[in-house]
Amino acid sequence: MRTPSHLAHESLFLHLAAELAQRLLELLWILDDYSHNPKRIQAALGGLLP
Repeated sequence: MRTPSHLAHESLFLHLAAELAQRLLELLWILDDYSHNPKRIQAALGGLLP
């Protein structure tokens, strides 16, 4: 039988896992949005080197 403290840690772990998944989805959404934004700064055609 599991102890109450173990169940509390398990609950915290499950919460953190769900939070991490949500943050990763938000980051991917932001990066995808940024990649489709035509107003972002783009490098010159010749590249960054002279």
